[in-house]
Amino acid sequence: MDIAHAKIIIDNLYSDIDGYGVSNIGRNTNGYRSKSFTYGEITPEAFQAIITDAEPGKGSVFYDMGSGTGKAVLLATMLFPFSKCIGIELVDSLYNTSVSILKRYRAELAEKDIAEPIFIHGNFLEVDISDADLIFAHSTCFEEHIMMGLEEKLKLVKPGTKILTVTKNLESPEFRYIKQREYNMNWGKSTVHFQERA
Repeated sequence: MDIAHAKIIIDNLYSDIDGYGVSNIGRNTNGYRSKSFTYGEITPEAFQAIITDAEPGKGSVFYDMGSGTGKAVLLATMLFPFSKCIGIELVDSLYNTSVSILKRYRAELAEKDIAEPIFIHGNFLEVDISDADLIFAHSTCFEEHIMMGLEEKLKLVKPGTKILTVTKNLESPEFRYIKQREYNMNWGKSTVHFQERA
């Protein structure tokens, strides 16, 4: 599917969704005060450019660590030949919104031969991601202890797994640094770090 078609579908699916408002409700309800829970969205064009630059293999498995309302997972499903696209989200309101959107998405693309998106409600540091080939983490606001936990988690993935982090990079020598590039997000430019499990 081309980006223009995918963007139309995303715009229609999310036309009545205010992700920032949904996030605020969930954070306040659950007492999530940490800035690690700061909500942010990526544009379809930027996301397509980032994943294209990561050069995912056909049939590979994609994970979004902190998937919010599910936009990146749906875009990954529509734009790339992944076999599975999984989003992991802890905040109840965001996870519930992604599940609701998924129902509408299925109705929209019921006859399309594309991978089925999967949303998991939970802490991405505790979910099994051992089948991952490409991992995306919008880590700009992750606090130090979250980044440290993420590094430990990612040490368990198989060698060759590609890891994309926004703003902050993984510092352990167990990850091979590939490159970094800037992309236009909806709040301005951000640096994405491309690394690989050695």
